[in-house]
Amino acid sequence: MATRSNKKAAKAVPLGIVQGSEEPEGSSDLLMPTLGELLKLNIPERQCLLNPWLREHESCLLYAATGVGKSLFALSAALAVAGIGSFLRWKPDPKPDGRDWRVLYVDGEQHIGDIQDRARMLMDAVPEISRAKAQSDLQFLARQQQDPAVGFPEITDASQGGGQERILQKVLDGNFNLLILDNFSTLGVVADENDAASFNSIQSFLLRLKTENVATILVHHTGKSGETYRGSTKLAATFEIMLHLKRYGGDVKQRGRIDDEAIRYGQAHFELEWHKLRGLRAVGKVIAKLTSREHQGKQVAHWDFERSLDWLHGVKEALEAGLLKSRAEMAAYCGLQRSAAPRIIDKGVKYRVWTDANIHSWLAKGQERRRAWETTAPTVASSPGSRWASGRR
Repeated sequence: MATRSNKKAAKAVPLGIVQGSEEPEGSSDLLMPTLGELLKLNIPERQCLLNPWLREHESCLLYAATGVGKSLFALSAALAVAGIGSFLRWKPDPKPDGRDWRVLYVDGEQHIGDIQDRARMLMDAVPEISRAKAQSDLQFLARQQQDPAVGFPEITDASQGGGQERILQKVLDGNFNLLILDNFSTLGVVADENDAASFNSIQSFLLRLKTENVATILVHHTGKSGETYRGSTKLAATFEIMLHLKRYGGDVKQRGRIDDEAIRYGQAHFELEWHKLRGLRAVGKVIAKLTSREHQGKQVAHWDFERSLDWLHGVKEALEAGLLKSRAEMAAYCGLQRSAAPRIIDKGVKYRVWTDANIHSWLAKGQERRRAWETTAPTVASSPGSRWASGRR
């Protein structure tokens, strides 16, 4: 398979090679740094394609039952990354080199006309999107647009010149940062979904994409239970992120109405559950629904959503541990300004997470611990609770 030479050159120091060493480019030797060498490496910080949960070089398994809205979710995410927009209030970080994020969306099922209609509709549902960037930096490889004589690449075909190599070559040639594969059932073939060995090929492919600095979202279906993805548990091993879009059955106040176009091109109403997320990233459950709202005299698509109250319990844990000494620090822990502290306290009281007396006691404990130099003040940028207090759009 080809390699992305320009990205290889951009790495500050390849893993296992200490600055100043003479390890040749493309060496076949296995890298085995000592701990001392590892600690000296200049490893660039990974940026988020969708802050805070999807970083460069990571792979995500996105799964849901038929009709829940996984393709609408994936396409909205693609538009937000390529168009530097906001999807469910997740945004891409600026690239350090100032360039744009590029996304390749591989679709194995939909007619190209439906993809066109959905993309046109969903651009209205991504706030702050740059339509110009989205139109130039998001590309589609759709099975139903191809000449029947041209075999469509299968993501499980690891043979020389096979599907994996063909897709990888497209990714490298296009300098794409994110590859979305929608969906596993229509893009690959496995002999037995319950046989762990059947997933060796796709795992190797996803790992290869990581070595080429490419992030991946693999869209998949749930099994018969509707609670987990279809196939062997081995499939989960290589993913840093596993998202389950669970059909929402409760009541949630919606400010818009269901969009006629959303009905025509697929509905989406789900609760998002994080079944796997490596690293300390401040995320919680999200309930989202594709609706419409009036904009400039016409109805346009709109993602209406609300977040769970998990972040309040995170603040409570920090308070109980004596990590915070003031209301200002409570706000900073949530990534907010001092003026937001009363709203945080009132919300916690409203939902019976704490009482005013609790707050007084816990802050006093925080002051004692700070005087004893046992804790340090949180900052808006670095606190674990940053972005947890994001409310409903």
